[in-house]
Amino acid sequence: MKNIILIAVTLLTFTGLQAQEGRRERIKSLKIAYLTENLELTPEEAQKFWPVYNTHEEAIYKLRVVEMGALKRNLGSDGLRSITDAEAKNIIDAYQDLEKRIFTLEQGFINDLRTILSPRKVVYLQVLEEKFRRELLRKYQQKRSGNRRK
Repeated sequence: MKNIILIAVTLLTFTGLQAQEGRRERIKSLKIAYLTENLELTPEEAQKFWPVYNTHEEAIYKLRVVEMGALKRNLGSDGLRSITDAEAKNIIDAYQDLEKRIFTLEQGFINDLRTILSPRKVVYLQVLEEKFRRELLRKYQQKRSGNRRK
């Protein structure tokens, strides 16, 4: 019986991870299409831009989602109620370190982009990414509110 439960939990966990990864890939594809359509890269710019952009996105994902998620999971089920001041200090220090690493990555990314794209396109990329996030959030909220009405 224990083996069946263990197998079931393992399968459910694996299925959940695959669904999250599938969603991430779908969003990534939509974002690439959106940026490609709106950024109007020349073929030469695109050839240089996409490898730099994809590398940056993956590095940021690892920091924001993987490492930040691990940091949040360390709080445990009780959250802030059960940690000591020393543990809280360590969490603050780790969080600040992650934020510094993200900032350093962003600075390097912008510097790399400046060698590939015009300053106008570098700024426009930032605007497009924000527009994409807002549109994605709006669609998600619409989908959730539509599901509630049923």
